[in-house]
Amino acid sequence: GCQEEEEELWGRYLEVEYQPNDATIDNSPASTVSKGDEGKCSHHLGLLLYELFSHISHPRASQSDGDMITALEREHLNNEGMRLIDLGFPSSISLLVQNLLEFEGDDINQTKEAYESLDVVVQDLHLLLLDPTRFLFDRVPTLSADGTAHLSFRKHKLYGRENEVDLITNAFCRVSTGKSEAFFIGGYSGSGKTMLVNSLKSRVEMVGGYVVSKKSDKLMSRGRSLSTVISIFNELCLIIREKRSQRDLEILGIEFRNEFSADFQTLALLLPNVAVLSPQLKRRYDERDGGSDQSNIRSICFLLKKFLRVVSSASHPLMFILDDLQWCDSTDFLILESILVDNVGSSCLFFVGNYRSNEVQDNPAIFPFITSFKDFGIPTVMINLEGLQQKSLNTMISDALCLFPRLCEPLSELVFQKTRGNPFFALNVLTSLVAEGWLKYVSDQRRWVWDLDHIRCMNVADNVLYLLSSKMNGLSGNIQFALKVAACLGKQIKDSVVEYLSATSEYSSLRHGLNQAVAEGFMTKLSATEFRFNHDRVWEAAYSLIQNREKTEYHFRVGIALYLMTKGKDLEEIIFLISDQINQGISEVPAELRSDLISLFEMAGVKATDSFDYSAARSYLSTALSLMPLDRWQCNYDSCVRISILMAKSAHACGDVDAAQDMLQEILQVCGCIQDKLPAYFLLATILHSCGRIMKSFETCHEVLSQLGEKIPSSINPEETTKIVAMTSKATENIADAYLLEKDEMHEESCMVIKFLSLMVTVSHSAKPSLSAWIVCRSVLLTVERGVSKQSSLCLVNFAARLVSGNEVVKPKAIQDASRIGKAAIACWKERYHSAPDLLPKLYLVYYGWIAVFTEPLQSCAECLRQGFDVGLTRGEISTALLNAIKHVGFLFWAGENLSTVLENVDSYLKLALFYKNELAKSYLTILRYTLSTLKDKKQHVAITEDMKIEGYSEAMHLYHKGIQAFWLGYSERCHHCLGKVSKYSPVRGSIALIGITFIKGLNSFEVLKRYKTAKNREIAHEAIAMLKKAASQSSHSWNFSNKVHLLEAQLQSSEDNNEKAKESYAAAISCARYSRFIHEQGLACELAGDFYESHGEIDCAKGFFEQAKHCYTKWGSHMKVAIITQKLESCQGG
Repeated sequence: GCQEEEEELWGRYLEVEYQPNDATIDNSPASTVSKGDEGKCSHHLGLLLYELFSHISHPRASQSDGDMITALEREHLNNEGMRLIDLGFPSSISLLVQNLLEFEGDDINQTKEAYESLDVVVQDLHLLLLDPTRFLFDRVPTLSADGTAHLSFRKHKLYGRENEVDLITNAFCRVSTGKSEAFFIGGYSGSGKTMLVNSLKSRVEMVGGYVVSKKSDKLMSRGRSLSTVISIFNELCLIIREKRSQRDLEILGIEFRNEFSADFQTLALLLPNVAVLSPQLKRRYDERDGGSDQSNIRSICFLLKKFLRVVSSASHPLMFILDDLQWCDSTDFLILESILVDNVGSSCLFFVGNYRSNEVQDNPAIFPFITSFKDFGIPTVMINLEGLQQKSLNTMISDALCLFPRLCEPLSELVFQKTRGNPFFALNVLTSLVAEGWLKYVSDQRRWVWDLDHIRCMNVADNVLYLLSSKMNGLSGNIQFALKVAACLGKQIKDSVVEYLSATSEYSSLRHGLNQAVAEGFMTKLSATEFRFNHDRVWEAAYSLIQNREKTEYHFRVGIALYLMTKGKDLEEIIFLISDQINQGISEVPAELRSDLISLFEMAGVKATDSFDYSAARSYLSTALSLMPLDRWQCNYDSCVRISILMAKSAHACGDVDAAQDMLQEILQVCGCIQDKLPAYFLLATILHSCGRIMKSFETCHEVLSQLGEKIPSSINPEETTKIVAMTSKATENIADAYLLEKDEMHEESCMVIKFLSLMVTVSHSAKPSLSAWIVCRSVLLTVERGVSKQSSLCLVNFAARLVSGNEVVKPKAIQDASRIGKAAIACWKERYHSAPDLLPKLYLVYYGWIAVFTEPLQSCAECLRQGFDVGLTRGEISTALLNAIKHVGFLFWAGENLSTVLENVDSYLKLALFYKNELAKSYLTILRYTLSTLKDKKQHVAITEDMKIEGYSEAMHLYHKGIQAFWLGYSERCHHCLGKVSKYSPVRGSIALIGITFIKGLNSFEVLKRYKTAKNREIAHEAIAMLKKAASQSSHSWNFSNKVHLLEAQLQSSEDNNEKAKESYAAAISCARYSRFIHEQGLACELAGDFYESHGEIDCAKGFFEQAKHCYTKWGSHMKVAIITQKLESCQGG
């Protein structure tokens, strides 16, 4: 590396100084050197160099500068001297000396190649030293089979793009500091977009970054957008393994486990290569399960986005290159946007997208995609590559011909006029000139020469595609045939595919033809694994050799040949390739192949589904159905059932809900057996629920359960509800970990009953709230009576949650029972069903959202709810995911997480709620956002309006948030009014929100008591203490509630003038809040302690507590509370 750097510096500081001893030349500093003087200097320098090299004097050396001779005599004298090239010197030295001697200082007598100035001489001398292999020593070109010389192109050198290189390098430097950025490059095909990007690759790898790239293929990638992206990330796993140390990989394995938890199984299905990153991940890969019925494109993209967050960092940035964006469709852009535009902004990603600026008018989706980066606050740079400047083009041609740039200028000027400076077009024009004989290498001169007059008159094609096609038409039939077949297969062709085709009689000459195409410069062979077209335009030209009317037949014949050669073998790697080829000519299928091809396309559809590429799956499965006869349900019943269910799942995953429902309705109408209908019924009920058709979903579940022998009442009164809850409580008295692990597995039909009952529980909360308890209890009783199924865990946690959410004042016995049943259900799910991820979102929502808050730290519950959101979104359970999100941010708030952090999470979830049109999540998160903004800074306060109301939750949620805001703002009467009405609404009963409300109401009542000393207000405080003590009695280390109890007791003792006990309780409240990491409640306890000490004249103590409160509120991120405490401190100091 160092030697190469030294060689690059050779001659950089070369200086030429020559002062001939000639009285006719004025050498004084003040003189201006005329062209004639320069000619004399050049002449003398030429004579000197000639004598230095040849050791003989040139005939013109005897001629005086003042001698007047004719041009003919001058030419005779120049030619009389022996050429240096004939003496064995390189042609460059010979030309340099000859052109020095030809420089006469006047335009009349000077030859075309003579030097114009000494500056140009210096430039040539620099080139001889800077690049001796190209310009000093003779470079004899290689010859093709027909004897044609090849130009010495510098394939990897980027000409004339210095400014653009600086721009893209600077952008990456910003990324390597820990930020993400996007860079878009437009330009005509062949303008050097890919080479510009490639110029950065080595720098990225040098700083520990990763580079992944993909070229969009308008022919082969169509319909397989997600598969293409997934393959890129799968390849990234191998790159990471290569570049990271074993210790790094171990740390990465830990990060994967922490980030993905149960979701890792889905990641392992999506990216099998993730298992190579560490032994722990390999073990988890071996335990992977199947995908979710509800997974969709967005959910899979979310998983890939999480993967990016883990693997990319400031020390290991990722450069993601996508070439030919103009061939991407709206689905491609949706996928890329979902993955690359990170709401949280924790990825360290440099996305580079190239597109043909003259072809984007056919793809209007490209610019909204670019805008999406800007909309999400990701710095975005856009540049457009025009043709090269004539000087840069001349440098490129000079390098290709190994001739001094000055000599190439006439040729470059013509090429520039014909190509407008497009580098790829220019190189192909030069190659065409060589083929025509107008540009050729002359051996005795050891240099390239050209015929400018013929080139000027030559009719060069207006575009490179036509030029390439014309050249290909002149090839032998065998090479053309190979190029056509290769073009059908895409821009890159695996050697295994060539091997299969070459084994057939029709394509036996394929390998030989491809090797000839490589020799002709149209293709490259990459090691022994694949052939590749040298440029997009070369591929397009090869594909254009096939007449449009013949293209479907070409594809079909290639596909059938591959299928017949691979039939019965493992098609894992090429099943999509075979299917895509056949699909383009599917109307030509002979009757005897239909059955085979139905199986082929079903296999392709299943593989695409397993790979989470639902769009491709729909295409393959649709083809399979189209190959069946009109009476397919009679002739191909089993295949129709399987394919139709997969089609419905794929349509739903792609967001085509209407198509999914139509397919499911067809299945339900045609199938006669209830067992065959059950998968369709369940998917239909799930889709209806996700679309907001709650009652229709409930009715579907009701209909199925009736057919399975379950009688669901149409209504139930409170007494009957109490009775069945008591019966179920009695039946679950013995439920513990061992009970569920040892109990027999439930029969398959009962499992389906439980599965529909579990879905019905979720639906009934909105459709039939009065029946919710009955359905929960029935599902639990079935578990007790008939055995355990995977769904039993969910049924049990639903019942456990019912125990602690059905009473306004939670009883200790209910907390104990709920905790016991909930823990047993979670243990059963983990040990018996290996933490099945399809249940995790609902299990975590219920268990950590309602039950675990009484026994586990609030922060731990919040983290599990975040996992519930992640897994839910990954598996396509959007409604459940967003319910986890609502709980997550609510718990973060009550746990005292920094307000800015909570707001970031709320904004991220809110964007998803808006995208998925989830009104419940949208309204709740919007209201919470206003509350958080108010607490952060009162100036940001926005009143809660009617359009934020949520049906069924409106009054409760509005009053709840108004009350919370009023309490922290110090408006005690408004707080008393709002929270006094909240507890009558069921949505907040038994949840952490009710406990929080009880705590706030209790504290606020002491402020109200100062004005209105009523028994009712005093009763509120006593009830709050009693309820929180009951909750604290069940909490491990009283983590979530002890500080609240102590603070309420401190206020009570203060109101009753028990000052010493009040001081002890304030100290205990502060200590417990600090231990539980509730920074906001620690600040609140310090603030109230400060108020207490100030009211008793202990100003120094009060100031100390106020300073502590200010510190806590600062950490909480509440500028509003900091301002209030600052005023209290000023009041103390003023006093």
